[in-house]
Amino acid sequence: MNRVFLYILFLLTGLQIHAQVEVDVVMDEKPSYKIGQEIPIVFIATSKSSLDVRMKLPYFDPKKYDVSLPATNTEYFLDDKGVSLTRFSALVVVKPKVPGALKIGSALARVDNVMYKSDAKDIFVKNEKYVENRPPVRNNNEVYIRTNVSDNDVYVNQATMAVVTAYSRNMNSLDNVEDVQLPPAQGIRYYRVGDSNGEVNDHEEEYSMRMAIYLLFPEEAGRAIIPPASAKVVQGGSTTKIKANSVSLNVKPLPENAPADFQNAVGKYDAKVAVKTPGDLEINKPVSVEVKLTGVGNLKDVNLPKFANSEYYSVYKPKVNYNVKPSGSKGFRGELTANYIIVPKKQGNFPIALEGFSYFDPEEKKYKQVALSTIPLFVQTPEQMASDRSTVEKVMENTANVLNQKVKLPVIAQVDADHSFMPKSSENIPVWLLFLALAFVAFFLYFFYKIYSSNKTASPTGKNYSPHFKPVTNVEESERQIREEMSVDIPAHLQYLETLIKQKDYSGFFNAYAEMNVDLEHDIDIHHNMTVLDYIEDTFGRSDMETFKDVQNRVELMKFSPFKEEDSMNDLLQQIYSAYSKIEK
Repeated sequence: MNRVFLYILFLLTGLQIHAQVEVDVVMDEKPSYKIGQEIPIVFIATSKSSLDVRMKLPYFDPKKYDVSLPATNTEYFLDDKGVSLTRFSALVVVKPKVPGALKIGSALARVDNVMYKSDAKDIFVKNEKYVENRPPVRNNNEVYIRTNVSDNDVYVNQATMAVVTAYSRNMNSLDNVEDVQLPPAQGIRYYRVGDSNGEVNDHEEEYSMRMAIYLLFPEEAGRAIIPPASAKVVQGGSTTKIKANSVSLNVKPLPENAPADFQNAVGKYDAKVAVKTPGDLEINKPVSVEVKLTGVGNLKDVNLPKFANSEYYSVYKPKVNYNVKPSGSKGFRGELTANYIIVPKKQGNFPIALEGFSYFDPEEKKYKQVALSTIPLFVQTPEQMASDRSTVEKVMENTANVLNQKVKLPVIAQVDADHSFMPKSSENIPVWLLFLALAFVAFFLYFFYKIYSSNKTASPTGKNYSPHFKPVTNVEESERQIREEMSVDIPAHLQYLETLIKQKDYSGFFNAYAEMNVDLEHDIDIHHNMTVLDYIEDTFGRSDMETFKDVQNRVELMKFSPFKEEDSMNDLLQQIYSAYSKIEK
């Protein structure tokens, strides 16, 4: 009798524990779905007896479904009766790929080593592709906007491009759309890289115009939501605010086998390091080292590799320059240049090396490491540098010291007439030779007299001027005379370019820049019979010529770039100022 009572008590206890765990499936159940239609499904497990709730989601056949990564959440709260509850939920978005009757399997929840099972769901999928409904257009003048992404299945920190487009049956109504904005999105970092291009596309029943372009970089794995973009429509004296659709992203986590030196670079990259300080290196004197990272991806947010700590040198915070531009859905393309100042603290041979740098390639779906070369430095003390000077340098220094001193000239001994090298008499010299010498001297005296007389009467610069004997000038006076001979007014051109930048007239800016170059080429060709590049190299050196050439190349690239940001144009103007100010009048 006692055994029967204990058995019944055990069954009742098991039923009570079972009642303390509930596993539910929440979904928008419809009579039918279409191929490609998103079906959000939430699996929920609620426990009263344990804080540790684990769940295994049902298997979704990849031949039948496209499945997003689950977004999970655990909550701890009290119900109406004050009972402590633990709720675990998992959100999965599936898209049917085949028509017919399909089944959503059961989820398994594990609580205190006991498995609990949810109910399975049956759905029916029509043999029809799902097309997202657009808002109804009530009249020809009505405008609506939509947001589309280039790829909604991306990795963390992988770029995707969002385009906000306006639609209307009336082509002229598209010009009334303004102030397109995308609100902040949780877990998504984005940059606006393009505005309206003014081009109208003609569809079957309506017109469309691109209004804004964004590059998006998700920061967290899971399901991310791009909130609806907003815009203003100014029509008939009234302003109406409209909103676009929201877009969901399936953000995949990066693989777990990341290298130790991986930080956040996603895309394709290469890095180089080089010493920019010429000549010998001296202890406690700064050395310029340049680290250049090139590639495409989340380039604006990549963490640059750092120099390893060493007792042989000190490293100071670098100055980083960004030269990037949008590259479609791949992200930003260009280069990051970091200029480091390194001060050697010890003399001798020792290497400087960067810490490792690796990135994730989303196309090949694997991590890659960049091979960074180690740069050897040979640092000397001031005494060593002085002793290593060449023989020629020492001779030149000694010569300069001698020339700076007063030298006593030795007295030349008088030559006795009896021991003179001249003949005692001129009896052996022919008379005709003496007359020929006198005639030769008289001719040259007359020639110089005529030159002196002509300069004295016709010279505009005074009696001491002679076209055959130009006055000696130093380098500064020569450069001043060359600049005075130039007739092109470069400062005026640069001021005009700055005005066009402020007005954001970029087309006029590039035309004005081309005109300035034509005037400069023409002027230098007339006065110096050479090209601008040859003139700069001959006057200022090859380094300035290369800088000038780089500026011209960057102007050409920016001219044909579809994206012209205000900051990039201002940086370009500063480079033009720096290159052209050296040859200004």
